[in-house]
Amino acid sequence: MAEQAAFHSTVLEARPPVQELQEPVKNLVRRANSLLYMRGAVTKDTPIKTPDNPDGIRRPLFLRARRARILQEIKDLPDGSKIEKRALLEKAKAVDYIAQQYLNQSELSVLVGGLGVQKAKSIEINPPPAMVNPGDEMKPPIFVIPGIANDLECVGNFLTEIALSGRKVISVGYPDSFNGSITEEFAAAVVTDEAYGPHTAFFKATVDHFTTGIDEKEIWGYSTGGAILAEMLCDPKYQEAVTKAVFVNPASAVDQTESSVKMGVMRDIAFIKEKGTLPGLTWTTGLIDAERAQISKEMRKKSFNGELAHIATKSKAWQVAKVKEGGSMTVVTCGNDKVTKTSEAGDAFKNMNVITVPDGYHATAMVQPERIIPQILAAK
Repeated sequence: MAEQAAFHSTVLEARPPVQELQEPVKNLVRRANSLLYMRGAVTKDTPIKTPDNPDGIRRPLFLRARRARILQEIKDLPDGSKIEKRALLEKAKAVDYIAQQYLNQSELSVLVGGLGVQKAKSIEINPPPAMVNPGDEMKPPIFVIPGIANDLECVGNFLTEIALSGRKVISVGYPDSFNGSITEEFAAAVVTDEAYGPHTAFFKATVDHFTTGIDEKEIWGYSTGGAILAEMLCDPKYQEAVTKAVFVNPASAVDQTESSVKMGVMRDIAFIKEKGTLPGLTWTTGLIDAERAQISKEMRKKSFNGELAHIATKSKAWQVAKVKEGGSMTVVTCGNDKVTKTSEAGDAFKNMNVITVPDGYHATAMVQPERIIPQILAAK
């Protein structure tokens, strides 16, 4: 595919991680914080106090929802269930162990040839030692490519579930996310490229940066990230390096109109009315500290709209993508996903393992990752 060879890329700088004291992005769902707390859907917004941060680190909403579920399980235990209670308390500690890593974020500067330097945030999350299953410590980290123009926080719940399953996970936000930065040349190329060339080049560089020296790479892509991963796997270099690829509700699986994509998003929003799902959703609307913003609204919108046009077009990459011989490709499709409509993709995924969630929506993997991730990890 010509667009894959058009842009060369490399990570120029990876700044030391910075411990954020709270999620740096605004989350639309936080407006319902008081109501969610009154209903017991999240725990009280108390900080995690550490030696380095005696005033504490604020837990993200989705982690407070996890703690609320643990608290309810403890309350439901019969009297005398000391072992079970201890196990649940250890699980709560594990959630906080992940929270501190999740909020320890680094900024990457990536040179995309001909398009200048793009920037985005990255995180690495190690699983709580007690959660690591025998043999998992020998497996490669899972690299996750998020959805369209996503900040890391949009996939925070998903990443947490992977870590709680015993696997190390790495993710990088989009350069056109609120916490990123792109050049005018990059935004223009997103619009004119026939597929995801600029973003594919960007994520190739970040994968190379984090997996240098790792012979067998495992990469997962959600939504637009799935389509970008498919393009990566048209490159012989990654076809020989990636042993497991996972596409979760991938974009560009069918031909549709942009209006149909947007209508699908509106329908998906109705899903969060189900009990307990809302706190798991992160809908970013900008940075809490606006002075830290490096990307203009106009630039982000231009790039976003360019990606949206590609989402509505079936990718040629599905016919070419492959992994290392003996490896596997797995796709997750949800019956109620009217955003990317993967359940209507026909033979696009004929060479893959298919995990079907008949009653799932596009956001199910992000809002209820516990329904999806165990099936992915169990797939060969």
